[in-house]
Amino acid sequence: MSRTGKVTAVVDNVLFAANSERGNLTLYVNYLSSSTANNSTKTFSDGEGLLAGSTINSGLLGNSTIQAGQTFAITLANNATSIGSAFTITEGVYFVRGQFVRVATETLILDQYSNTPNYRVGLFVNEEIITPDIDESLNDNSQGFNNYSAPGADRFRISVSLFKKSLDDFNDNNFVELASVSAGVLKSQKTTTDYSNLTDELARRTYAESGDYYVSPFDVSVKESLNDQLGNRGIFNVGQFTYGGSVPTDDLAVYQISPGKAFVRGYEIETISPTFLDVPKPRTTKTLENQAINYNTGPTLILNRVYGSP
Repeated sequence: MSRTGKVTAVVDNVLFAANSERGNLTLYVNYLSSSTANNSTKTFSDGEGLLAGSTINSGLLGNSTIQAGQTFAITLANNATSIGSAFTITEGVYFVRGQFVRVATETLILDQYSNTPNYRVGLFVNEEIITPDIDESLNDNSQGFNNYSAPGADRFRISVSLFKKSLDDFNDNNFVELASVSAGVLKSQKTTTDYSNLTDELARRTYAESGDYYVSPFDVSVKESLNDQLGNRGIFNVGQFTYGGSVPTDDLAVYQISPGKAFVRGYEIETISPTFLDVPKPRTTKTLENQAINYNTGPTLILNRVYGSP
């Protein structure tokens, strides 16, 4: 809770100064309520004291206490608040490398102080051989004690953790993609289970019975690439790049394809955000002279007399 504005929030994550791009201790919060005065203040202010909403026990031994209502932090004097981006996975089980692997709840910060990240996000797969030298519990038990002269068998362990990589990095030997984010927009997300051969068989039957079809149509509209600031409704401004990595110019158009869902060759294809494709405008001309062309004048009206005409 802020001391002056009475804005309340809950702390979701903490970034220590040593790991911060700006060298500042950073609290990632979700705001719960705005100012009680006029609801105009929705975030913490610069140089403002933050009060604990409940008693906080901290320290390595939990022997340091901050009582509820006491100040536990003061925001920076300038530019104290920013918007960051993060990816969270909840506890579950994934089938990785032929094994069922338990995944703990984890949050990965994508960009510390920006909400327009560009990443492929997924699970980094770590494979280890655990020996009795690493884990003494693998030694054979002898009368309730580990028998060091009779070591047990080694163990193979697979562990996973959230990991981010650039959109053009496709070295996926130890990576399982869960989602793709471009300019802060979620482009793809793994929401279904991959049953491999079973999926292929079902897709074959679906295509044989129904062919290709759509559930939600992919509507296409044509836009100008470069916004001339005169009302042409171009998508990109000077100094920006298109989603295809090109420089927007008058010679480029953009196909904007709406989110949709279809089945192609029996496989489900779905997009959850608009897709933008760069298309060069036709600029080649050809002149034809003395050519006969069909000309349609439309309906012909024959008037016998006209009254009231000037």
